[in-house]
Amino acid sequence: MNEIVFIPYNPWFHWIVIVIDLFSMDVYWLDSAPGPMQPDGKQCGIHAMRYFMRGIMSDPSPLPLKLKNLSHKKAFTDKEINEVRMDFFMFIQEYIMNYP
Repeated sequence: MNEIVFIPYNPWFHWIVIVIDLFSMDVYWLDSAPGPMQPDGKQCGIHAMRYFMRGIMSDPSPLPLKLKNLSHKKAFTDKEINEVRMDFFMFIQEYIMNYP
């Protein structure tokens, strides 16, 4: 089974995502700069999550190919941003409810 770990990281006020493929032991450093820009300076983490995490998880290709297939949209809609917020909320809620 192929497991992927996502680590959002914010060095110097800029979001990147580190992706670890536990099966192949490969590590990827993904920079959100060439991706879609947020309309304000407050949503860059959500944009990085949408751009990388959702893009990678929704693509059935092997991880290296997924990284090449990421969409290069100019911007995300409010609906797309809200989907990421809801995904993150559901993840945290499930973790809290199932934490021993």
